Amino acid sequence: MLSVLTETPQPRDRLLAAALALALLAATAATLPIASRPWPVVAAFLPMYASAVIMADGITAYLLTMQFLATRMPTLGLLAMAYAYTTPLVAVHLLAFPGVFGATGLLGAGTQTAVWVWVFWHVGYALLVTASVAAATRPAPAVIAAMPAGALLSALLGLPLALATLLTTIALDTSAPLPTLIDAGDYTPIRDSPLGRSVIGFGIAALALLTWRTRLRSVLHLWLAIALLAHVCSVLINLASGVRFGAGWYLGRCMSLVTATVILGVMLREVHRLYARLATVNGELAELATRDGLTGLHNRRHFDLRLDEELRRAQRDGTPLSLLLIDVDHFKPYNDAFGHPAGDACLQRVAALVAAHAQRPGDLAARYGGEEFALILPDADAAAARTVAERLRRAVVAAAQPAPRGVVTVSIGCSSLRPLETEGAAPLLARADAALYRAKQDGRNRALAAA
Repeated sequence: MLSVLTETPQPRDRLLAAALALALLAATAATLPIASRPWPVVAAFLPMYASAVIMADGITAYLLTMQFLATRMPTLGLLAMAYAYTTPLVAVHLLAFPGVFGATGLLGAGTQTAVWVWVFWHVGYALLVTASVAAATRPAPAVIAAMPAGALLSALLGLPLALATLLTTIALDTSAPLPTLIDAGDYTPIRDSPLGRSVIGFGIAALALLTWRTRLRSVLHLWLAIALLAHVCSVLINLASGVRFGAGWYLGRCMSLVTATVILGVMLREVHRLYARLATVNGELAELATRDGLTGLHNRRHFDLRLDEELRRAQRDGTPLSLLLIDVDHFKPYNDAFGHPAGDACLQRVAALVAAHAQRPGDLAARYGGEEFALILPDADAAAARTVAERLRRAVVAAAQPAPRGVVTVSIGCSSLRPLETEGAAPLLARADAALYRAKQDGRNRALAAA
C-alpha cells in the first residue's frame, strides 16, 4: 500500500530538506552566543506558541493514526503515539507556566512543574520516535494485523494519554522527590545537570538511529530527520539561554514549531497527492468503462448514451445528424479460415480505419457488436454521411487485408435525421440497419443510404 513510509523522496525533496537542515544549524550557531541575552517579555507569545504546537501535534497524530490503521505498520503506530503523547503535555506546560494564567500557573502547579513537564515532553518524544525507528523495517505482528480498528485506536490514543497523565501527576506533586531544575527563572541547574545533557542526548541518539537504520530512503524518514534536528536544536538553544524570556528561550520555541509542523506538512501533502491520484485513476476508470477492450473504440453502452445526447441536441438546435452502421463482410468465413486471433487483428485494423474517419471533435466511432461498428456524425446531412461512408469503404479496400475471397471489405448503411424531425434513436438505428441489410443483399462492399 502506498504511503509516506514507502514513497521514495524526489531530488527536490532532498534539496529542500538539506536547505532546511542548513538553515536550522545556521540559526542555532547564530543564536548560541546571544542565547542568554534577555528579551522583552511578550505575554501572548507562549499561549500562541503552545496553541500552534497543540494543534499541529494533534492533527499529525490523527493523520499518522489513520495511516497506521490502513497499513498496520508498527513504525507508523509508534510515531502516532509520539505526537499523541506530546499534545496533552504541551497543554499542561502552558497551563502550569508561571505568569500565563496566574502567578504560579494553574492546576496547583509548583515552581518546578512547568520545567519538569517540558523535560517529560522532550524526552518522551525522543524515546517514542526511537521506538518507531527501531520498528521501521519490521512487518506488523499477526496480533496487530488481526485486531479490530477500534481496539487499535483505543490503544494508540489511550496509552500516550495515560502516560502523559501519569507524568503530569508526578510533575504536579510538589512533595515528589524531583530535583530542582529551575531557580527563580534561572535555568542554570538543568543546564549544568546530567539531566539537561540527557535531554539533548536522547534527541541526538534518535536522529543518529534514524539516519543509520533507514538511510532516509522514504519521504517520512527524510522529514522526520528534519523534525528531530529541529528538536535537538530547540533543546540546545533553550538550555543555553539559561533564563526565561531570553533570546534562546524565544528562538528555541520557534524551532520546536518545525518539529511540530514538518511531519504535518508532509502528511497534508500526501493527502493532496492521494486526491490527485484518485482523480486521475477515476478518470482512467471512467474512460476504460466507455471503451471496447479489443478495438479501443467506444463500447455499445457509451454509443447508446451519446446517440441519445446527439439526438436531443440536434432536435433542440434544428441541426442534422447522421449515423453509419458498418459490418465486416464474410467475417465468419474469415475466422474459420484464419482463426480467432487473426479475426481479432482484422477487427482491430478495421476499427482503426473507422476511428480515422471520426475526424471532427463531435464524431464518435464505436464497436456496435461482434464485427459491426457505428459512426455518429453530428451536423452532417445525408450527402455528407454518404461521402464519409464511401471514403471509409474505399479505405478498407485499399488496406488490402487478405481474406478467403480476395480482401477484407465492409458494407455500410447510412441514415440521417433531418432538421425539425423529432423521432428517437430507435427509428434512426432501424433505418441504418435496413440500409446495411440492403447493402449486404446487393452484393456487399458498398455504402447505401436509407430509403
